[in-house]
Amino acid sequence: MEWTVLKGGRWRKSSYIGGGGSDCVEVDFAETRVAVRDSKTTDPERAFEPFVWQQFLRTARQP
Repeated sequence: MEWTVLKGGRWRKSSYIGGGGSDCVEVDFAETRVAVRDSKTTDPERAFEPFVWQQFLRTARQP
């Protein structure tokens, strides 16, 4: 898999935070990509095409 590293963006913390509140991700939605990063460290960021992100969410939500 090839990763794209991005800078900047308007980041939103996940609405689900596990453990003691320090383990979460931030997501930035743009027209052509969805970027994801660890909230504890803002670098590196990973970007995905929107349809790939939607497939990930569908799979993650399955019981």
